[in-house]
Amino acid sequence: MKFHGVEMRGNFICLTVSNTGELGPAGVKGRLVHVESSNAIYVDTGTEWKRTGIDPYLVDANTLIGGISDNVPAAVSASENQIFGRLTGGNIKGLSTAEITTLIDHATSADVIDGTSNVVLITPLALANSRATSADIVDGTNDTKMITPNYLAQTRATSADIIAGTSNVLLVTPLALSNSVATSADIVTGTNKIKTITPYWLANSVATSADIVTGTNRTEPITPYWLANSVATSADIVTGTERTKSITPYWLSNSVATSADVATGTNRTKMVTPLFLAQTRASSADIIAGISNTVLVTPLSLVNSRATSADVVTGTSTTKFITPSVLTSSRSTSADVITGTSTTQVVTPSSISNIVKPFVRGGTIANDIDYLRPINSPVWYCNLPCKVTAVRGMRVDGTAATINARRNRSGSYANHLGSNLSLATSGAWYSSTTIQNSDYVVGDFLEIMLVTISASASQVAIQVDFEKV
Repeated sequence: MKFHGVEMRGNFICLTVSNTGELGPAGVKGRLVHVESSNAIYVDTGTEWKRTGIDPYLVDANTLIGGISDNVPAAVSASENQIFGRLTGGNIKGLSTAEITTLIDHATSADVIDGTSNVVLITPLALANSRATSADIVDGTNDTKMITPNYLAQTRATSADIIAGTSNVLLVTPLALSNSVATSADIVTGTNKIKTITPYWLANSVATSADIVTGTNRTEPITPYWLANSVATSADIVTGTERTKSITPYWLSNSVATSADVATGTNRTKMVTPLFLAQTRASSADIIAGISNTVLVTPLSLVNSRATSADVVTGTSTTKFITPSVLTSSRSTSADVITGTSTTQVVTPSSISNIVKPFVRGGTIANDIDYLRPINSPVWYCNLPCKVTAVRGMRVDGTAATINARRNRSGSYANHLGSNLSLATSGAWYSSTTIQNSDYVVGDFLEIMLVTISASASQVAIQVDFEKV
């Protein structure tokens, strides 16, 4: 075990005093004393007491170790959005944004515009003051300020500006120019005297079949082509949205729904007949194959497409549906998992958790400074229900040793071996499976016991085998 960088082995006990005033004079080189007030270890060099390491409790979250005073380490903290630094006449600390700004030279808008400085830093305020406005852009009198998209957009002429012709500074764009051309509506109504007429929009001022059937347009001329297109089709009949076109027997017959219309469900207007409806019913084969997204499912065909537990465990069907009932029947138990006799049932967390799981706990007692002594040493806090199945041990060097292990339950001790286990030969493992007081519950302690030991032995390893219950 190490404490503040000092390694301790064997039955080591460190002397403790309340403060450094109780240390007494130095002079016995190598002595170690724990001082409670500073939570530190002091070592006697023979001439003076020296502190070892830095107190770990000195450091909190988001702190650094710094020297505010000579030879005295101290914690220096910084808040969020601060950096460590030191201002004139002050100590190391976390600097705020305002304090950092005082350390940095920054440019003015004049520096930004004339571009004569390559060392000062540009700030958002100085940069904003060097931007040209829309007035600067249109009068063209400033050749230094920077143009931004926002102000450039404000200097573009609209179609109203183009038509009126009153501005000689705004910029003309293709979109605004296009909006100053007259449309077919402008041509038909004759209300616009200024927009330009193009051949395309002039052609679009001729009446269409829609104009003819609605009868709402009194100005566009009628042609034979558009007059023929004002007869209603089957689509007009089934949608029911057209009140003006003429209906003919031919288009009326085409408005009856077929089985395809019924199955797809995309038409809400055609008439359904019993013959076509019967042709849209799905069979169990359709359900299992899953290749149709249009035919209708009936209760009978749905029942025939359900998988049984046999289908689930054999894995021979890739199409039938699994229900909770048959899925439960195909789950394996912990017995199935342990015996390994089933190659088809599904393993669940519950069945796995019930399987016995072995594990070991223990430790090694060593001393290479002088010699080992009998000791009872706690090595494990029990965190799950379990039981002891064996106690094992091995000795290094020496001539003899005996061991045991015990359970500590709220201060009540119970040995696991009725007779101590003898480690007769150095380097050989010995074990005993004759266990007593084997059961452990959460909160119990395991202690390994070095009962007897020869003076020349250097190490004894003790291991306890457990299994989960």
